[in-house]
Amino acid sequence: MQVAETKDNSWGREELLLMAATLLVLAVFLRQGVLFRTLWIDESVTFWVIKDSLAEAWQRAFAFQGQSPLYFCLLWFWKQLAGGSELALRIPSLAFLAGAFMVIASLAQRMFGFPAALVTTLTLLTSTRVELMLSARPYAFGFFFTFLSLQALINWCRLQSAGQALLFIFSSALMLYGHSLFVFFFIVHLLAYLHARGQGSTLSPLKLLLAWIAALLCFAPGILQLMALSTQKEVLEFEELPAFSEILEAYFSKSIFIAACVTFVLGKSALNGARVKLSSVSRQTWLGLLIWYVLPPLIFYVLCYFSGTSIFKSRYYVWQVGALALAYAAFVSCLQPARFKQLAVLVLAGAILVNAFGHGIYDEGWKSATAKIYAIESEKPVALMVQPGLVESKSLEWLASADTREYLGAPLSYYAPNLRFDLLPLSVETHAAAQYVASALPKGDFLLLAYQVKQSLLDLLQQQGYARKETLQDGHDVVLYRYSLVESGASGK
Repeated sequence: MQVAETKDNSWGREELLLMAATLLVLAVFLRQGVLFRTLWIDESVTFWVIKDSLAEAWQRAFAFQGQSPLYFCLLWFWKQLAGGSELALRIPSLAFLAGAFMVIASLAQRMFGFPAALVTTLTLLTSTRVELMLSARPYAFGFFFTFLSLQALINWCRLQSAGQALLFIFSSALMLYGHSLFVFFFIVHLLAYLHARGQGSTLSPLKLLLAWIAALLCFAPGILQLMALSTQKEVLEFEELPAFSEILEAYFSKSIFIAACVTFVLGKSALNGARVKLSSVSRQTWLGLLIWYVLPPLIFYVLCYFSGTSIFKSRYYVWQVGALALAYAAFVSCLQPARFKQLAVLVLAGAILVNAFGHGIYDEGWKSATAKIYAIESEKPVALMVQPGLVESKSLEWLASADTREYLGAPLSYYAPNLRFDLLPLSVETHAAAQYVASALPKGDFLLLAYQVKQSLLDLLQQQGYARKETLQDGHDVVLYRYSLVESGASGK
């Protein structure tokens, strides 16, 4: 939003203590977060894309990823310098996310004052979507340029500078290269522009329209990629519509709600004259932030409803968290006296620390499962059947084609590059899929490695005369079972 309400930005001893508390929370978050965990399925695909030559990285990203090859090529160069460890692969995302934090905090400080800048950082740290962006995927890349484009637009409206106009165009284009579905952030651009016009900006609507068109023209190679991917629409479709719990989660932040309640109760009971003066922030700013917060999940729900497929994934509208961060910063700026604001920062920091130490590091289980497979094979070779979990693996044509089978096995490319295995389809609901599984199964013992295994597959194995002999890994997204053929008349190859 246009910066109109500039607050006191002086840095005293108490402000520096608050900054130290924020940095401590950030350090704990990074240690407890995803930077040090094993790769999850999409990150393993990222590694498969970049593991060989630059030309192969470009071709694989163009053919199999919904994002531009730009990020993957940048990561390929980084891998040549820093290596391919889990941490090294995530460092670029950490850098882009840090840049985004700085941009959002800068906007908050200019709008609502210094404590608000800390609040935006802490609010962002409460979001699981931010944890998702700290992975070897392009979301942090797009997230950074999303907010850089917003800052450039606000400065363009205020300064009428050609440099800011160019920054807005190119950052908007790079936002789309992060992910094409970030195009809906143009709505936030429009909200910021309308707010600026209300504050007296004379930037014409035509100039904004031309800037958008220029950004889309810069994204022309990405549009060509999307046209190529559209030919795979049936394969790429998700099957389920969003559940009510997913919709509720998109709008309700438990950590922020609890922090706000605790802050209000403590402030009212412990501070003399504590009050919340919402009129400190203009109605136009509140309305703009509300629209920004409400629209993203609503847009994607409508798209799901009318298309019959589910792209209701928080990573596609991750920029919604910026509205939450700025809105909570606006709320804190309305707290009076100053100690009430400081209390809000400390309560939010404490909530994040409690949450960080109360949850373990999430692990899908690829590394531990493949380590067990290697240990088993070191003693005696055994057949391995893999249900990789990629949505494209529901296509029997993709399973049968040599051009696509390597991609479907990409989740094993990092932790198990030398394993030999056969692939199973994501879904076995159809007769053709059931027949495919029946023909692929070996006649003796085999290991089943599956991502979010469905009961329908386990039922089919039982129907084919196989019994689970041993559970080697359970309780993760990735399971590992040993199966044996118990009926001599069962079909198999």
